[in-house]
Amino acid sequence: MNSATPTGPMWSTSSFGHEASMSEQDLDALSRHLSRCRRSSHHLFTLRCSAEAFRRAVSSRVVSTLAGLLLLGFMASLLF
Repeated sequence: MNSATPTGPMWSTSSFGHEASMSEQDLDALSRHLSRCRRSSHHLFTLRCSAEAFRRAVSSRVVSTLAGLLLLGFMASLLF
């Protein structure tokens, strides 16, 4: 039994068999989208870096951090 195996791609695109190209509108929309993605991820990247720096600072000073938290808790209990 011989069955032919397809050699080309088995999907269709919006170019309908012609060379795929982008219009100016497509390029402009893509540029705006990428700019928005970069701006939104910039804030998350900054937050993540800050959280990692805080974790490194706290983890290297475990005893001092716990003593400080206990002291703050004690002082808060005296005030309230």
